[in-house]
Amino acid sequence: MREFVFPNSKLSVLKKAVSSATNDIPTRVEVLTSLLYKTAVAAATPTSGCFKPSC
Repeated sequence: MREFVFPNSKLSVLKKAVSSATNDIPTRVEVLTSLLYKTAVAAATPTSGCFKPSC
């Protein structure tokens, strides 16, 4: 089992960046979830630029 630790300072910076782009104030969980989702989609996107959902 692996444990990933995200420092509070880095999450705060990310939270400020997201909240400045929108009028919402996201929670730390929302910020981290969106970061992980964005990274997963970028990794799963083929070179054609199309995201294909798994079957």
